Amino acid sequence: MKPCRVETNGMEMELDRRSLAMIRLSFGGRTWFENPDNGASLWRLHAVDARGRRVDLECGGCRRAEVVRRKDGVELRWTGVAHRAAGAGPFDVTVRLAPVAGRRLLTAWRIDVRNRSGDWTLWHLLFPLLNGLRPGPSPDRDMLFWPEMWGMQTTGWERMKEVSGVCGGYGKHSAQFMGFSHSDRTFYFASHDPEQWPKHMVFKPVSCRSRRSAQIYFLAHPAGMTEAGNSYRQQYEVVLGEIPGDWYDAARTYAQWVRGRPWVSSPPKNAFKGLREEREILVWEQGSINAFPSERVVTVNDLSASKWARQMKTLKRKLGVRMAVHMYHWHQTPFDTNYPEYFPVKQGFKDLVADLQDAGIVIMPYINGRLWDHSAPSYDAQAELHAVKCCAERAAPPLRFAWPESYGNGQLLVTMCLATEFWRRKVVQLCERIVKELGCRGIYLDQLGCSGSRTCVDPRHGHSLGGGSYWLEGYRRLLASIRDRIGPEPYLTTENNWEACVADFDALLDTQWNHEENLPIFPAVYWDRGAIYGGDVFGPAFGGGGETFIQRMGMRCVWGGELGWGHFEHLLKPENRDLLDYFIGLCRLRTDHARFFCRGEFLRPPEVVTSDGTKCSSPLKGPVLSALWSDPDGDGCSLFLVNVTRGEQRVKVRMTDARAAARSPAVCVSLRPLESKAVAL
Repeated sequence: MKPCRVETNGMEMELDRRSLAMIRLSFGGRTWFENPDNGASLWRLHAVDARGRRVDLECGGCRRAEVVRRKDGVELRWTGVAHRAAGAGPFDVTVRLAPVAGRRLLTAWRIDVRNRSGDWTLWHLLFPLLNGLRPGPSPDRDMLFWPEMWGMQTTGWERMKEVSGVCGGYGKHSAQFMGFSHSDRTFYFASHDPEQWPKHMVFKPVSCRSRRSAQIYFLAHPAGMTEAGNSYRQQYEVVLGEIPGDWYDAARTYAQWVRGRPWVSSPPKNAFKGLREEREILVWEQGSINAFPSERVVTVNDLSASKWARQMKTLKRKLGVRMAVHMYHWHQTPFDTNYPEYFPVKQGFKDLVADLQDAGIVIMPYINGRLWDHSAPSYDAQAELHAVKCCAERAAPPLRFAWPESYGNGQLLVTMCLATEFWRRKVVQLCERIVKELGCRGIYLDQLGCSGSRTCVDPRHGHSLGGGSYWLEGYRRLLASIRDRIGPEPYLTTENNWEACVADFDALLDTQWNHEENLPIFPAVYWDRGAIYGGDVFGPAFGGGGETFIQRMGMRCVWGGELGWGHFEHLLKPENRDLLDYFIGLCRLRTDHARFFCRGEFLRPPEVVTSDGTKCSSPLKGPVLSALWSDPDGDGCSLFLVNVTRGEQRVKVRMTDARAAARSPAVCVSLRPLESKAVAL
């Protein structure tokens, strides 16, 4: 039987005529996915019943499948989808394919699932489930990229491994898109979901002797999980298709959509309204009070508190920039224990705060924005009521419980539901006490930016069960309430860079160990909106001549990050004099050109080649790191270069950004050892 063909906006798809399984998916005549053996289902439903039976259903289980062509695209319909042996179903599935306005070869996909069963609950679904991704003409040059922290890539089909994670979860997928490039084309795969429903994004190579392939999909959670008969209507578009170019072009495609979302463009009404460079904190020290139990401040970072404070003041004078201390262990209770009982504080902490802040150093204490210690005296019936609940995969489960987490100290903590006013009020009160009682000018709310949207199945909370927009809504209410109580001046930060946090926080902590595979996806999407700090420059980073310190800080400088987090007191050691000079140079470069990094646009990275022919492609090793930023106050742009070696470098820089190339197609620049430099174009 000949396949059925559907077309829209330059997308061509061949489908098995009986089941509408996808045989081939092409864009502009170029095949990206191919499943020659009877095709592969475009979706998979995972359903469970009250007895704990679980089934997966695909298009082959339908009674009827049909294609309906419309003026605005195509509908694929499957009716009577069921698992006959288990008695699961029937389900009716409709997939809508529509063109993306103004973007040939991009298509918008939606799925509706009608559950006509009285016994089965739809637990999750995979959609679009695209099997048979093919390598390009040169598989060793194929590139997979995804938005893990700054951004990550893998080049070469043989090196590609599974990339899977929660959107917004622990930096794995801080945004809702990824891509696969070969030749000069990229397959773009994105969820344009303004409500941030909980979902996973997955790329998975498939082992097969006869041919290489991979699958790519979103795993989504419907509302009504645990309720028999729940249906699903996708509230957002999954946009996919071919775009010309590479990862940068994919990032800009996503940026066109995401920069209009309120969680990127609209900070709370009582947030700071001035220019970003007026309040940017450029250097972030990490301070840990006492490596032993004590009710008073004795040491910070294994130095006497007084000596460490003197070193911070010395650093502040030498660097000449806004500086902050991200402070841990300031409370008498042990770390990750008895949360959210952070008071009383260690004796002497308030005096330490006043001393350093009088010297112009912001003190930002740690609190956790989502966890309550299950064994804390304050964890009572009210706390239990408002915790996130999970359950076994069942319809109408008899038990819904708070799942405990542990972080290596033997304590059990549970996630609180951000949709509840009870938890939001608790966090707001803590923030108010830190600012008003302790005088701190910053607060770090841990884990809000690294957990993404969660699923909660407690019907007493008043939100939809499982999937829904309630997590984003509750989180944004929390941050707005914090600003209402503490005002615009205190600095707010969180862990990792979930895109939904961009508008609400002054900076986002990068906890990722840096890789040669890093890409500057974050600034390519969120330029002038979001800021990242981090880098893990603790004691070991200064060993071996400080190469790790040099590389990590250089990368962050040119990509627009704030510098830290770590133990910068090591810079004051005599043997690290050249590292201090290098860091002072980075600080001056960032300060003198703050408007570029805070309000300018991150342009397509240039191509840099040293005089001996070395391509500067590694974001860590260089030997010269580079970036192009536009001038927000004019029509020019500047090239920023950092020599991360202790030798002189002469480089030729070719502009790949059209605007920069129109001003100066290429420049030659000489750099002294460890020199950072700006070149106006």
